Amino acid sequence: FKGQLTALMANLGKTRTRYIRCIKPNTMKQPLVMEHKSTVEQLRCAGVVAAVTISRSAFPNRLEHDTVLDRFKALWRSNAQQREARQNAQETTQDPTAQNKAMADDLLTNAMHDLETVSKDGTVIKAFVMGNTRTYFRAGALEFL
Repeated sequence: FKGQLTALMANLGKTRTRYIRCIKPNTMKQPLVMEHKSTVEQLRCAGVVAAVTISRSAFPNRLEHDTVLDRFKALWRSNAQQREARQNAQETTQDPTAQNKAMADDLLTNAMHDLETVSKDGTVIKAFVMGNTRTYFRAGALEFL
């Protein structure tokens, strides 16, 4: 038992921890019955509603990097620009996810240059932010594309 527990803890240690909150859809514990007021109250108490509201207000849209590349591939200025971005990404890393991220960043930086703003301290603020696996778009950015 001790060996199994040690192996389980080692396996858990290799993973990324995520917070999971179970929401009870109704107090009768019946299938296919939803008590909206109770459900929303549980979400509110867990802070989920506030977190989602804040997240959606700053970055209302998000797409996986490979989806960005597929959906907006027509925005490459030329095939040469696309090949250059792919080559630069491949030279930087062997990880396909990181390559997609770099290529999506290059594509969107060129395509949405007109939406960039400059803050008071001179920092350029893009209309999107690159996460590890997703691209987060500021309000109005997807409509622009």
